[in-house]
Amino acid sequence: MLQSFRALLDIAILIGVSIGSLLSFAGLLGAFVPAFDLLNHFQLLFFWIACVAYFATFFWPFYYPSFKRFGRLVLIIPLVSSSFLLGPEVFKKVTTRGVADATVKAQQLQPVRLMSFNIYLGTWDAGALTNTILKHHPAIVSLQEYAPKRFKRLPDLKKAYPYQAHCQTWRRCTLAILSEHPLMNIKRYQLGPEGGSNPMHGKMLAATVQIKGSLPIRLYNVHLGWPMPIATKRAQLAQLAQIVRTEAAEFPNQVVTGDFNSSGWAFAIDQTSDLAGLERRSYFLTTFPSPHSRIKGMLLPAFLSLDHMLFSPTLKTDPVVRASATFGDHYPIITNLFLPPQ
Repeated sequence: MLQSFRALLDIAILIGVSIGSLLSFAGLLGAFVPAFDLLNHFQLLFFWIACVAYFATFFWPFYYPSFKRFGRLVLIIPLVSSSFLLGPEVFKKVTTRGVADATVKAQQLQPVRLMSFNIYLGTWDAGALTNTILKHHPAIVSLQEYAPKRFKRLPDLKKAYPYQAHCQTWRRCTLAILSEHPLMNIKRYQLGPEGGSNPMHGKMLAATVQIKGSLPIRLYNVHLGWPMPIATKRAQLAQLAQIVRTEAAEFPNQVVTGDFNSSGWAFAIDQTSDLAGLERRSYFLTTFPSPHSRIKGMLLPAFLSLDHMLFSPTLKTDPVVRASATFGDHYPIITNLFLPPQ
């Protein structure tokens, strides 16, 4: 009886390993089939589990030795599939270098610190919001899930960022841009069809940042919907790319920041970047969940790369990095942007 139970347990484990391996491999088809690209959001999770499972095969007392060999063979599939997607991300993250001081001086570039942060709509801690932003001292801040009336009495932020753009009503759009420099040509966009389960998703706030002595930049702050329904998400990404591409003639220096609700190693983000004529430079940045977010009562390490920064190819930047915060369910991301003289 015990022997039969052991054998059945081993079979159940191998079935689970096989299903997980097939899901990881199916994600590679996401370049051609959007439904499979949903799986790529969890490729880092697949990789972690596959590593632990492969290590465990050296200690688990399989009833049949052939089960051990089969398990190791099957686990190679998710290790290779996940590495195929995550490997280039890690390589770019490790090899990307900042702009050299000599280049900044020779080309008379002006550094501008840029921050993007989904602060979580349930946040009421105005002090934590102020302290986190001022701690990292960005010149421009893109905020998502920000309710302006809730934080309208923040004298320190108003003093540091006299130029601000918000959505008209926080109940349908929770985007804001805070800037040390004047903001012009402010526009608000509904991306994709209206409605849906979350009316705050599929929104974009755009503004031209006029920085004295430098060429202006067109900044787009976005908060896109979850990967499902697929048609809605694809419509949002397509419209985003179309708007950016259309405005490129008038605004050649463009930056898109925000919560895309799509992992960087999924195919959809880079496909959108290519259509918009931009480059994604937020490489292998896991931004959700943060230590201040609890999913169903569990404190999990960040395994989703949802927040991104896209730039016009001509713009020079330092690497995009993950920053610290004392609140919110996402990590903020930050970089230094170097603008050419006017």
